[in-house]
Amino acid sequence: TDGTSTITLHPEFNVVGLPVRDSRINRVSDLLTLDGIKDNVHAIIFINNGEFQLVTQPTDPSNIPIVGGQAFMLYAQRTETVTISGEGWTNISGTAAAPPMLTGIQVGNTTPVLALSGSIVDEETGKRIDSFRVTIKNLSTGKAATAVTGSDKTDYRHIIVDIETERAAMVGDILEISAQSPDPFIGVQPLRYTVTAKDVKRSLIQLPALVVYEIPMETALLHNYPNPFNPETWIPYRLAEDAFVTLTIYDTVGQVVRTLDVGHRIASAYESRSQAIYWDGRNGLGEQVASGVYFYTLTAGDYSAARRMVILK
Repeated sequence: TDGTSTITLHPEFNVVGLPVRDSRINRVSDLLTLDGIKDNVHAIIFINNGEFQLVTQPTDPSNIPIVGGQAFMLYAQRTETVTISGEGWTNISGTAAAPPMLTGIQVGNTTPVLALSGSIVDEETGKRIDSFRVTIKNLSTGKAATAVTGSDKTDYRHIIVDIETERAAMVGDILEISAQSPDPFIGVQPLRYTVTAKDVKRSLIQLPALVVYEIPMETALLHNYPNPFNPETWIPYRLAEDAFVTLTIYDTVGQVVRTLDVGHRIASAYESRSQAIYWDGRNGLGEQVASGVYFYTLTAGDYSAARRMVILK
């Protein structure tokens, strides 16, 4: 009426349009500054060139100019009425008029839209790295999606939309995030994330950073440290390929003192104390072994190697 209109937001999922052209709203991020939207909506999702886009701040690459006829998905925390004013649209995009405003869709502990973002950082420098193919798999549903880190080294982003079943994610779903590098000697430690009630309420997840590491060219068993030792030591090793790892410790007559089943490990260097194999100087019965020379053998797939160590009390 007289160039003034309102948008009513309901808790959870809303699809809205802008009936008039408001001079305050030039780009998508400007919506986040309006009373009733700011501190109520964390992100705006929309379709651009056939793909879902996400905007959370003015510097986002997807923060495009607003034109008539666009529809925006907003996940609101509470009921609010947003007042806008201006003139009718003349630069209509795709439709003859702005789309109708829809009220919220109650979804309980699920959300039909889930926006995910994260980054890939170098293990040593902490700098963001681009050109990785990121796979986000919902282990609870079996559905997977992919995204790619941009050439401008921005975070990767992906939006999952499931209007049909209204379950892009549910509280308790386990997401597995992995990444693949074009360089065969660069690996990324995958991570798992459990969807929380807060995530579903916001329909937005900022994932922990994926960490890049260098994959060794060859599998190798390294010297334990310290050596001599009393009573504990760490045994570092490197894997050029994923493998099941076992460490067996022998005495000088070839009797097995202790077997440590390390389990399945991805290709990487396991050299720090937090990653190397730890031995507390005890046998399989939990007894401290005597001083002397011992041998340890690492088995990883087809690889096997042995070294000696000394306990000195």
